[in-house]
Amino acid sequence: MLRSAPLPAIPSPLKGSQLRLSGVPGWGTTSPMSDEKRAFTVSDRRHFTPEGDVRPEPAQGAPVAADRPSEKAATQTKPRDPRIDEAAPVTLKSFVFSIATQAGVLLQGLPAQGESPAVPADLPAARQMISILEMLQEKTEARRTEEETRLLEGVLFDLRMAFVAASQGETK
Repeated sequence: MLRSAPLPAIPSPLKGSQLRLSGVPGWGTTSPMSDEKRAFTVSDRRHFTPEGDVRPEPAQGAPVAADRPSEKAATQTKPRDPRIDEAAPVTLKSFVFSIATQAGVLLQGLPAQGESPAVPADLPAARQMISILEMLQEKTEARRTEEETRLLEGVLFDLRMAFVAASQGETK
């Protein structure tokens, strides 16, 4: 079994000292290509010490947080998607329409379009959407406007009738 020589001790970068790996070839030693020493400095830019105390201001010439672009400025410069700004807020009416549309598609299926195949009707999933609307009706009782109540009752009536017609057509 081969044993390697122990690695040289590396001073902690937290103390701000220079890091020199003189025992490793090509690190901090003179190389045949140049006569100058290679060394680099590790600077700790954290705002707190390991003990939790606030660090003093950085030395002159060191970049400070104000010199770097903030996250807020970066998000403000990104172009906004105009479709997001135009989106209407979700209301009870829009939510009911959304669930009702899904139920209608599930009751009827979708015809083939171009290269995509037809999607058959899915009555169990349609029944689940109708159940969601029934639950919504029950949970929002006495908290809906008259218009929302009419809409919800009308949509539920239409979907229930379509479900009965679709399930009878399936059994024949």
